[in-house]
Amino acid sequence: MSRFKPVSAGIVGVWDYEQQLFEFGDGRLVLRGPNGSGKTKALELLMPFVLDGSIDARRLDPFSNKDRTMQSNLLYGGESERRAYCWMTFAHGEQRVTVGVGMRASKHKSRPDTWFFVTDRTVGNDLPLVGADRVPMTRKALKELLGTNQCFDTRDAHRAAVNRALFGFEGDRYEAMIELILTLRRPQLAKELNPESLSDVLSEGLRTVGSEQLRTSAEAFENLEQTQRDLSEIERANKAASDTLTVWRTYLRTRAHTRVQRVHAALQQQEQTIADVRTASKQSNDLSMQADQYQQTAQVHRSNAEAERQAVAALKARDAYKNQGQLDDARQLATQSEKTATLSKQQLTKAEERLTQDETREQVAAEAHERCIAKLQDTERDVLRAAELVSLTLPAPVDTTEARVDLTTHVSNVAEALQHAQVLAQATRKQEQAEEHLQQRIAEAERARINYQAAQQTAQQVLMNWQAEVVAWRSTLTAPLAEALGTETDEPPSTTAALLAHVDAQWTPLRDQWSGDQRTHQQDVAKHQASLAERALLITSIQEQKDDAPARPPGRQAVRADQHGEPLWRAVRFHDSVDDAQHAGLEGALIAAGLLDAWIHPAETQVTDDAQLVARSPVSGPSLADVLTAEEGVGVPTSTIQGMLRGIPLSNADVFISPDGTFRLGPLAGHHRPSAARYI
Repeated sequence: MSRFKPVSAGIVGVWDYEQQLFEFGDGRLVLRGPNGSGKTKALELLMPFVLDGSIDARRLDPFSNKDRTMQSNLLYGGESERRAYCWMTFAHGEQRVTVGVGMRASKHKSRPDTWFFVTDRTVGNDLPLVGADRVPMTRKALKELLGTNQCFDTRDAHRAAVNRALFGFEGDRYEAMIELILTLRRPQLAKELNPESLSDVLSEGLRTVGSEQLRTSAEAFENLEQTQRDLSEIERANKAASDTLTVWRTYLRTRAHTRVQRVHAALQQQEQTIADVRTASKQSNDLSMQADQYQQTAQVHRSNAEAERQAVAALKARDAYKNQGQLDDARQLATQSEKTATLSKQQLTKAEERLTQDETREQVAAEAHERCIAKLQDTERDVLRAAELVSLTLPAPVDTTEARVDLTTHVSNVAEALQHAQVLAQATRKQEQAEEHLQQRIAEAERARINYQAAQQTAQQVLMNWQAEVVAWRSTLTAPLAEALGTETDEPPSTTAALLAHVDAQWTPLRDQWSGDQRTHQQDVAKHQASLAERALLITSIQEQKDDAPARPPGRQAVRADQHGEPLWRAVRFHDSVDDAQHAGLEGALIAAGLLDAWIHPAETQVTDDAQLVARSPVSGPSLADVLTAEEGVGVPTSTIQGMLRGIPLSNADVFISPDGTFRLGPLAGHHRPSAARYI
């Protein structure tokens, strides 16, 4: 409990109450009885009398009747003198506080004497207000028992002690509470409840508010209005700040997204530039290798050309080359001689033919032959002279045929020398072509080197631009993102390799974290989807469930909708103490015995063309009421259902139902236990 609550109260020697004890339940007391039984009298003698201590008739009587005085209550019945007590005990945990009023009335006095007490003792235990002679205790005896610090002679001292012990109010709040209780205890206050009249009644129950309190309240209301205005301003400022923050968050997200895209674009451009640089470097290496190969080839050609030059020089140094002019003359002369010899042969052939044809011309032919021989000799002499001119040593002519053969051999040597000269010229041309191709490759290599240097400069410029953008971008990042990407004091990488290493070191944890979050999110989504699927299946199974009734035995009405009542299986449920394993046995026995579908009529009226459960005397031992209990709100009173259940035993009778599935209906006995209960 968080506050004091009344637990007991008593009236001793007042009106018809000689010694009456009231017990409260959780701080509440209900007084029931016919008119004149003393309900109102008990109310006026307890609350708030024991808290107020006033014996004024208008404060005691709820009807504010001034004729019903405390003097008349004490001397009720014609007594001349009487002592009485009214008390209440309040509890807060283990703490107890008893407050009460003692009174003594005499017909010789117009007003009773009163005394008061507030103590931690309780009446009936260590506070005996009535002696063994059933006479209430005197004021002197009470003071000797409690002491002067718990027993008071004045009403004001009593009210102050009650306030300290129970309430702890400040100022006039205690008096205001007493006035409010007196107002609210008026009888029939809620009979015709009117909000306006109730407000008036509550206003009457309050004490008059002083000017100082009004001024304080007015200042409080003004402060409240100012506070409300300030609160409204703060709420508007908060809303404006929230709207501004929303806009700025959106702007910063967009800005960060743009910056990130720019960084990604710069990284992609950097990667492309690096790829281009690597491609140019590879091409430059390939061109360098080709240039080396061409240089080697050119060196081979130079060597070959040098060898050819040396061969040409050797040929030029020979006398035959030096006498090339004489050799040409000799060649012309030999050619002329060949022509002449050929012509001579032709003529000789003709002569021989003519000789064979006409022997008469033999002499002419012989002469001609001689002339030919002479000419042939002349020709041989001319050849010998030509050979001498070119310093060729010719063997002595044996006959004309051998001389012609030797001359042909020397002519072949001259032709071979001319072929060597042509090969030298061709080698020279190839050398010139190789040198020209080498110059082209050298020019291409130079262009590749220039492109490589330009690519390096571009990459360096992109790297410098990226460094500047990274520094500018970091200055705009929030603290968590800056911590995730690295501190602002970190210097941007100065080389491409360092850049790639830095980007990989910063991006890989974020990418891994994002991948992990994605996987976790996907797993959570899969779990939620599986849970939703299970719930959908459960909802579908629940929706498909029907309140099926057991099979209708013979003798039951096909339609019971127009009857009052319910069948047994719908009117009961298993008791909470029944084991789940016994559910199937109980239901199976009721089915086999024909009781599960038996009708229960709320008024036990006999039904026609149907089987009905009727109430019997409760059995002495265990019954169905120990394992089944009545359902509420089924159209049959629970008392009727419970009465029928108490009349059906669980064992050892002519009619019983057992939780293991055994049943007996007079001479009919059996056992039926399905796999699970379906209807109850």
